[in-house]
Amino acid sequence: LCRYYKSDVGRNAVEVRDSNHLILDKLAPLTVRYGRAFQAGARFKAEMLAARVAANNGKRWMRLVCLMRAAWVSPSAMTRAIVRKVSR
Repeated sequence: LCRYYKSDVGRNAVEVRDSNHLILDKLAPLTVRYGRAFQAGARFKAEMLAARVAANNGKRWMRLVCLMRAAWVSPSAMTRAIVRKVSR
């Protein structure tokens, strides 16, 4: 199952990503009714969470991998995230 941590330090980004994908795969029959955009958005958020955990633990390579996977899953969401980050 899932564990809740208040801090990203010490967490394993791969485990976080795999846990999120396990939950999304389990709920796939239910999320189909919301469409592909919803499913892609949920997977994008899972990859971005894993990227954040990796960054907070100093794992630059893993962060890059997670960011690339997020861009692959939902290019439009990644573009919005980049624009939001740059416009701050």
